[in-house]
Amino acid sequence: MLDPHTFHRSLAASGAALVVFIGLSHEFVGAALFPWAPAIFGGSVGWHAVGLAGIVAGLLLFAGTLHLVRVPVVTLSSVVAGLGALVTAYTAVVHSQFHFFAVALCLAGVLVAVCHPRAEREHAA
Repeated sequence: MLDPHTFHRSLAASGAALVVFIGLSHEFVGAALFPWAPAIFGGSVGWHAVGLAGIVAGLLLFAGTLHLVRVPVVTLSSVVAGLGALVTAYTAVVHSQFHFFAVALCLAGVLVAVCHPRAEREHAA
């Protein structure tokens, strides 16, 4: 049987890995799926900066969840979730499109924000 600490830590780490994957997806297929999007970020430099920031944020969340580095995991994952929600809403309202990766980013951020503190509480108990 899996103890609650390990269960929540693994869910938080999985959410962080999803954030990395979504950052990589942004870099490799984002412009093909949403050809109007790079212009919003001022062109390819801004576009790639956002993708790299997503990859770095995911790696920081992953390392923070596993206690490899000190990172404000809940704060960072909440920001990631909020940005995912904003992109989801913007894409739906302005372009009438469903942005699956933005929804997944939002859910991954929520997963980390919820599970990381639970893992910490279980570990302390």
